[in-house]
Amino acid sequence: MKTTVAKNNTSTNLHSSKPFFNKNGEGSFFSKSEGTETPFFTSDMVQRKCDSCDQKEKLQKKESPVSETIQKQDMIQLQPDVSFDVNSLTRVRGMLDDPSDDGTNVTFPLSFSVNSPISADASVTVNGVAGDPCSTYQVGFLQTVHSQWLHMYHWGRRGGHGRMVTKGEVDLPIRDGDPSTFWYDNSAHQGAVSCGATVTPHMDDYPTIFDIQKVETNTVTGEPNYLTGIIRGIHFVVFLVATDGTRFIPLKHFYWNYWMDIRFRPNYTDPTAVWPFDWRKNRSSVGGVINGGSRSIPMFTTPTTPYNHGLSLLTYEYP
Repeated sequence: MKTTVAKNNTSTNLHSSKPFFNKNGEGSFFSKSEGTETPFFTSDMVQRKCDSCDQKEKLQKKESPVSETIQKQDMIQLQPDVSFDVNSLTRVRGMLDDPSDDGTNVTFPLSFSVNSPISADASVTVNGVAGDPCSTYQVGFLQTVHSQWLHMYHWGRRGGHGRMVTKGEVDLPIRDGDPSTFWYDNSAHQGAVSCGATVTPHMDDYPTIFDIQKVETNTVTGEPNYLTGIIRGIHFVVFLVATDGTRFIPLKHFYWNYWMDIRFRPNYTDPTAVWPFDWRKNRSSVGGVINGGSRSIPMFTTPTTPYNHGLSLLTYEYP
């Protein structure tokens, strides 16, 4: 019988710096009615109430267009004074760099040797006239994680030594980014100096995994289990938004994802040596740019708990 023990694992630190006739009748309802041949009222049966009624009626009719004009003017005044033109939104996809091995842990640290799995640059003009509150607006990026999986595998050297699977679990969807701000991070937004100014916010995400232990003890068998592989998929929505701190205006959004599958070849005689590895998959994919916000994925506009702080690691042990 297979025994499974789940335990909380806090030794691994994960960080994410990271789309449905009317037919016309042959005649009206009264078209064949006898009552339609003879009017119920004739002109000599109707007594006029006053001679000036026509004039008053005409005056009343003349007033209504003025009223409509006033209503239309009021509607125009309710529209926001500041508008935004997205001149461009470019996205560049990349990958993770090779892992580092300190003898005890495997880590995927931030690297500048490769393009990040995603980077985005926008150019947005903030429109308005003198007196409009253009300078109160910031334009930048928000990010939401809407799907993810993370599995890390450890195996014993021989049959009967057991195996372990560690899974990353989190409630979805969830905000992604810096916990101290609702923006993706504090460098992912830019303010307009004045009306007519063009801002150029930037963001990049490098979904790292830190400090994965190479050797774990399986408490079911009492034997060491060795890291053999990591599989991960994580799906994001990035929103380009403008805000004055109260109103959030989604300008554009796009979907992207990152996939990784890496296998390790443990050195059983010297576990602290650097282990060879093979990448099976290490790539990102980026969707097209879509106007406005997403109808299905929420846009988080307050600094709620981000993905990297909400993720829990659960380890399952097998004999």
